Amino acid sequence: MKTLYILNPESGGGGALQKWQKVQELLDSFGVEHFLLSNKNLPLDELLCSTIQKTEPDDFNAIIGIGGDGTHSALLNAIIRYHFEHPGRKLPPYAFIPVGTGNDIAKSLGLDVRPEFLVGDLRRAVATAIHGADYMMDAGLYNNRYFLDALTIGLDSQILKLRNLHVARFKRFSITRWLVKGYFLYALAVLPRFLEQKKIQAQITVDDDLWYSGPLVNLIVNNTRVYGGNFVFCPETYASDGLLDIVVFTDRMDYLLKCLLALRTNPTRVRAMYEDIAATVRHVQGKKIKIQLSEPETVQVDGEILEANDTINISVVPDAVHVKTPVEPE
Repeated sequence: MKTLYILNPESGGGGALQKWQKVQELLDSFGVEHFLLSNKNLPLDELLCSTIQKTEPDDFNAIIGIGGDGTHSALLNAIIRYHFEHPGRKLPPYAFIPVGTGNDIAKSLGLDVRPEFLVGDLRRAVATAIHGADYMMDAGLYNNRYFLDALTIGLDSQILKLRNLHVARFKRFSITRWLVKGYFLYALAVLPRFLEQKKIQAQITVDDDLWYSGPLVNLIVNNTRVYGGNFVFCPETYASDGLLDIVVFTDRMDYLLKCLLALRTNPTRVRAMYEDIAATVRHVQGKKIKIQLSEPETVQVDGEILEANDTINISVVPDAVHVKTPVEPE
């Protein structure tokens, strides 16, 4: 068995690169031949596609990404595009070794990752890449960009935008560079954006029917269940059901309440309470979504900030990519 690994050396503040030696040791213990791609000067999608073009369909049994949601999203975008451009070419399944901050996609598929990412977590991820179950995963599509995790408009996009500015500033000095890892810079961005975010008017059409017309401060379109590393707003979300989940936050208090109740770390009773009221919140599932806003808003797709827009058209791509999971995904 031969596996192809793609590593983002910048992911997790360099954590992906630090984990590679341990991954190699585990692969050797499994008796698996492996090949590593890593080049910080070349985009991951270009690196992967150029390698695929030079290989035969049976050269690798799996493609494994090492990094966070941004890394996995870039690689999965490349795989999906390559598949549609070369429909006759068979591609190996994709597997996750999650070493980023949120790791939403991996967590949603059953690879729950602890902050310290212990040897047991790493071993389970590597074993999944080799022996995992096959799973056909959907994707969302917006503006010719696929997303496997989520698309957001409003407050969450603004928080990420400010966090990215903090990252650029903190990276300039070696004494503050360690703060780039983890959730610290997200926390630093939350309060000012929360206080500044204003309501905008929106009309949301789902599968050609008007579903919502009114104010919002935030909107999430989920493909996977876990969001932001620690939240489950849509307990019934599955990444293989051919549907996307839409959640609207009408004002700042609505946003705060939903976030507190949707924490994955909440006691069982609190999570059960949220699931009981989930049907009454502004939440719907659909295949085709059109969002018309009163003014342009920043759009975030799988951790990447895109150009502000006032008309957002989103659709689902069923069975977009073949991935490996440890068990039946969440």
